[in-house]
Amino acid sequence: MKIKTNEIKFTDIILIINKSRIFHQNYQSKKQTSKPSVLSIYQKLFDYYGPQNWWPAESDFEVIVGAVLTQNTAWRNVEKAINNLKAHNLLTPKRLWNVSDKQLNHLIRPSGFYRIKAKRLKALLDFIIKKYAGSIRNLKKQKLSILRQELLEIPGIGEETADSILLYALRKPIFVVDAYTRRIFSRHNFFEYKTSYAKIQEFFIKHLPKSITVYQEYHALLVKLAKDYCRTKPNCSHCPLSQLFSQMRIESKRK
Repeated sequence: MKIKTNEIKFTDIILIINKSRIFHQNYQSKKQTSKPSVLSIYQKLFDYYGPQNWWPAESDFEVIVGAVLTQNTAWRNVEKAINNLKAHNLLTPKRLWNVSDKQLNHLIRPSGFYRIKAKRLKALLDFIIKKYAGSIRNLKKQKLSILRQELLEIPGIGEETADSILLYALRKPIFVVDAYTRRIFSRHNFFEYKTSYAKIQEFFIKHLPKSITVYQEYHALLVKLAKDYCRTKPNCSHCPLSQLFSQMRIESKRK
């Protein structure tokens, strides 16, 4: 599968990071803290992993479909379902909308909960076809606040799915919160695990530059970190953030 870079150049990411570092240094000079800043965590992860270029897809519509199929399943299962749809040349809004429920169920079966996801996909497609004439371009023209509310009114489209569509497919500046984000930052006492989605999202938007590139990369980097180190049973000793948090604890003790 090809990796969709969303036309993000590596030099653009470096420029954003450098600006973020200046912002972080100015912020830290005004406020002492015992925890690393949200920006310094992003910089550390980016330096360690490099650009993730997420979301893996060949089209914006593929991202939209993938955002629904990835609910409660591993990405490898989504890839199998996506490949089935590609093999039948169905990855356009109108073609997928017109496919029978029986065939759709069969094609996306590898993603799990396929009957539920088929209904959710059809509801989303119904919205795109009837409200926006089946045009992803028309969707992109809509204001973020209006489009987000419209997506959340579709059965089975929750905040994480809606925001994934908005950020990765439609290039809207909104931060995606998932279970990995909750796990990593609650473990380091930035907020409680059960803090509401809206409050966690507000936390990140408040502490990051308003950048689609940063929002995309940060979310993808957190997913990578959670899968590699911050698992259900964490591997903290080898985590790329361990030195950052240890250094902050040392600095705090010196004060």
